[in-house]
Amino acid sequence: MKTIVIGGQARDVGKTTVAAGIIAALPEFHWTAIKITGFGPEETARYGDRFQLQEEHGAEQPTDSSRFLKAGARRAFWLRVPFGKLGEAMPAFRRAAAGAENLIVESNSILEFVEPDLYLVAVDSARSEFKQTARRFLDRADAFVEVSRFKFQVPSHAEPGTWNPTKPVFRLDHERRVTKELAAFIRASLEGRR
Repeated sequence: MKTIVIGGQARDVGKTTVAAGIIAALPEFHWTAIKITGFGPEETARYGDRFQLQEEHGAEQPTDSSRFLKAGARRAFWLRVPFGKLGEAMPAFRRAAAGAENLIVESNSILEFVEPDLYLVAVDSARSEFKQTARRFLDRADAFVEVSRFKFQVPSHAEPGTWNPTKPVFRLDHERRVTKELAAFIRASLEGRR
């Protein structure tokens, strides 16, 4: 099983768009997809104080994880977990991933527990915010995916030493789909790590 992790510089930066685009562009990998959402104390009334793992069954549901099914994933899950408690959810995560031919995970925090074959970071040069988890793992990125229409540049707010200009940068196409170049990079990266 090959594992791709899709991280992002901030919330709502386009991680789901990138993950769904990869699933659609590379259907031969027969993906299982897992979206991980962290939540704080203000959201415990909605989600409770423990993690919740839900398997998606309908591509027409209004959730990000259902977009994975619509894109062609074999299975899709949504793991909601209180901030700082992902470790408690890892047995459930591993059960969801068991039997997957290949796995795509939308999360930065999962890198505390998983060593993926490929780590891609969705970035938007037009945005200044940068999540702490994104900063923490940025040096592990294999490539960046620019999701905005602006040209990628090293943001002035980045911590020194976290951006490696030698790592590839890919853009989504004008319809925010994965390009042939990005699909080829992913395929070559995963096939080269057999």
